[in-house]
Amino acid sequence: MKNIKFWSLISVAALALSVSSCTNDNEPDTSDKNTGNVFTIKANTQDIKNGSPQTRATVDPNTQESNFIWQNDDKFDLYQSTDMTKDNVFAIKNSTINGNSADFTCSDFTSADAASYYAFYPQGFTKGEGSAFTYTIPVTAYTQTGNNNTDHLKNGMIMVANGDASGLESGISFTHKTALFRFSVMNYTGTDLTVKSINLSSAGTACFAKQYSYTVDGAESIGDKVSELNLGFGEGVAIANDAELKAYTLAIPGDALPATGESLTVEVVSDKGFVFSKTFEINAETKFEAGEYYTFNVDINFPLAEAVVANLGPDFESDGNNAAGWIKSTERDNGQGKYKGNSLITVDGVNYLAFNGGQKENQDSYLYQNVTLPVGTYQVEVDVASQEENGGGRNGVVFGIMNGSDNEFPLMTETGSPKMWRFGTKENIICEYNLKQGEYVLGTHTIPFSIDSKSTLTFGFAIMLASSPSRYLRVSAIRIIVLMD
Repeated sequence: MKNIKFWSLISVAALALSVSSCTNDNEPDTSDKNTGNVFTIKANTQDIKNGSPQTRATVDPNTQESNFIWQNDDKFDLYQSTDMTKDNVFAIKNSTINGNSADFTCSDFTSADAASYYAFYPQGFTKGEGSAFTYTIPVTAYTQTGNNNTDHLKNGMIMVANGDASGLESGISFTHKTALFRFSVMNYTGTDLTVKSINLSSAGTACFAKQYSYTVDGAESIGDKVSELNLGFGEGVAIANDAELKAYTLAIPGDALPATGESLTVEVVSDKGFVFSKTFEINAETKFEAGEYYTFNVDINFPLAEAVVANLGPDFESDGNNAAGWIKSTERDNGQGKYKGNSLITVDGVNYLAFNGGQKENQDSYLYQNVTLPVGTYQVEVDVASQEENGGGRNGVVFGIMNGSDNEFPLMTETGSPKMWRFGTKENIICEYNLKQGEYVLGTHTIPFSIDSKSTLTFGFAIMLASSPSRYLRVSAIRIIVLMD
């Protein structure tokens, strides 16, 4: 396990917003500035010393220090205490962006005789009953559009400012309410790697939150607390061998992490069914705070070029009415074991692995593929999407891995208490897991295994489904998780 590297963004992250009149010599001479109800504010960020990044509305991906800068189309809301119904929306003037400085203009600003002001970034806080303002980080803040791209962050980097309205012209200061998480993923797999998503999770603590509320008396609250963040990349981002993926996500700090007994896990999900998982130890000093960023370094040394695996979903590739790359068993010596029916079914446009009973009766049949994996410690995750079982009878689906290729899964026997189907012999069996625990279990099943040398394996499902209408089980996805040091 590795330690988390974290840096202070700023203890009270501030944006110095200097309000100016049209006669200020430091301002550009624009014809529409501060005339009538048009009002313009100059926004600057403050420098952070000791190598920490600058305060920012989002991340500048082109600098080593990842400086925060204003972005095109940024906006914030400003309210005055004497008229909390009037939302003064300040929009950035894109042409004035100069790193950490830009002009923001409100085209319908009304200067009120107010005691206090309240400003919220990004624009779009919901004003509820009384004096509460709420912002929920949108899904778009969790989709990165390319390597080292940070455009998505501005949708979720929450900041709040409030103060004495009489001091507006001398500047206002924003405080960050989110923590930023940076991922450096090095591809040392020996081949190109396409990353579909990155997941950051605790072992159970809801240490991340996605909803923030603020009231004008200064009270704050958080909601939508979760133990996992998911950063997606759409169709995926391709990383060449020996190259780096730089990725970013954020959240409002949620529940405090415990001092001992918990860890954080980063999962890098590829497009080929492999998930690269790394666990980071935490201690009493590990805590997420607003206005700080945390860096997770993940080196993928797994020799992916040596691995051979096909069609793990989701949305399994089809070969006619069957799942491409998956082999159906033929008849055994006892006259049973032939896989009956199709191994693929399409529901609402999505393809699933299908294990069917129905009128065709699958007894001691199996569906498999030959997989080659390097030495390592693994987990397989199987997502069971749906099932139906009418009545009793000989029903069960067992996931199994055997040494060698094109091996015949052993005949199954119903043993244990409660009785479940298991392989009758364990010869060459690396792991087995019955997906039926009394009743079929929907959701994700996790099966650990390890191999001490590069191996070709028989990888698949043994089926015991008796003849009865509507008896089936469907799998939506399979993932091979590589557990890395």
